[in-house]
Amino acid sequence: AFFAVPPRPVVPALPDPERESSHEVIGRLHETLEKANAGDAASEQYMKGMALWTSGRTEEALVALAEAAKMGSVQAMKDAGDLTSEMGLHDESRFWFESGANAGNPDAMWNMAVLSLNAGDLGTAAQWYQRSAEAGLVEGYAALTQMARDRRDAAAERHWAKLGAEAGQTFCMSRHGLLLVMDADGDVPMLRRARDFLEQAADRGDGDAMGMAVSANIQLGDEARGKRYIQMVLDTGNQEKIDLLRRHGFL
Repeated sequence: AFFAVPPRPVVPALPDPERESSHEVIGRLHETLEKANAGDAASEQYMKGMALWTSGRTEEALVALAEAAKMGSVQAMKDAGDLTSEMGLHDESRFWFESGANAGNPDAMWNMAVLSLNAGDLGTAAQWYQRSAEAGLVEGYAALTQMARDRRDAAAERHWAKLGAEAGQTFCMSRHGLLLVMDADGDVPMLRRARDFLEQAADRGDGDAMGMAVSANIQLGDEARGKRYIQMVLDTGNQEKIDLLRRHGFL
């Protein structure tokens, strides 16, 4: 399941390789710094706020980030939400996340989805997850896939898993590949598409995809290729998944 633990707001300054690479984070900060050096007031306040936050001067940092946000810095809105959440100011945090989300920040959209989901408002959560996904945060597709699966909506699960897989989200690749295998019924082109997604997810470390990649390859008659993923499962040391291969006659 995508929600292995209850969903939480994204953590600032810890980039996810499927969302934003370290290079992209550094590039964004460098661009902001250049704007600040060129006299852009919002960028100046934003960099000041982040520096104060880093040094533990949270009250002053919030003032600077709030000022940057008022000047139009969408990133400052989202980061002000993170900071106020860290400070335990949850009403203020929601205000900043909602401001950033409505201004187009995908991380803020995700955080609004998390707040809605934790409050039991699944409809609003789904809307925010969809907006975050469409804004480029591919984990939104994974969340929508899991939500559809939880409510046993097979059509929606297939829809979101496919979109997420095509966007390169690992959980969605694994789930979409599995669903294609289930639907294939001997359809070789469909099995090949399934194998492509499963192998990509498996190569990223998804244990479920490793086992299904074995199955897809065996069904396609490529035992040598299947053995690669059998070994990959064995190398994980996950006894449950190893036993599953054994029960299906792959070991």
